[in-house]
Amino acid sequence: MIPGSTYKLNNFFGSKTKNVYRVADPDVTIAFSWNFVLSVLKDSSIRFPEDRFRFHGYEQFEAACDLRGDLYDYIGHIRLVNEQTLNESLVLDEVEIAYMRRILVHLYIWDKAATDFCEKFKSLGKPPSVILVTTVNPKRFGGALSLSSLSSSRVFFDMDVQPTREYLAWLESNSEVANRVNAEIVTKAETATIGELLSYMKQEEANV
Repeated sequence: MIPGSTYKLNNFFGSKTKNVYRVADPDVTIAFSWNFVLSVLKDSSIRFPEDRFRFHGYEQFEAACDLRGDLYDYIGHIRLVNEQTLNESLVLDEVEIAYMRRILVHLYIWDKAATDFCEKFKSLGKPPSVILVTTVNPKRFGGALSLSSLSSSRVFFDMDVQPTREYLAWLESNSEVANRVNAEIVTKAETATIGELLSYMKQEEANV
């Protein structure tokens, strides 16, 4: 299929989406039959609005968490990978990005999206500052909001697309944002008893 083209599909059937397989699908699934025909419409009068990325902020993802609704794209500033500062020896399967208002969001990247992330990360020669991941599914793991990639997810870095370039330019002109999360503090391991943890968590400004 050619990106940006409009296609006509003949000989297909529709059915209700099975809940057992549902992640964030619509109610109806369109499936190809054995004799389907897919053809390009060269002079189509149909015009679809150009909406390449649909970004949502923390509040919108929080509200949509675990509802299996629409999938959106997320752009953010990379601070940690696998709870470590950025370097070339990391196992690249989890990224933690900080939203501009000091809110940390865990981003889990799986399968092909994880492979693409690793390849792009290594090809840059230096750790990127900005990441954009498409069609992420908001879930809650261990009580924390997390964004999980799907098979349709794509990964972009600093200069890949216009939104990442704009975010990078904004980040460079607001350098204080890059220093809001102290990686050493976030990843510092400390031993404590259950009683000490409960006592600490009762404090208003506690961060665990």
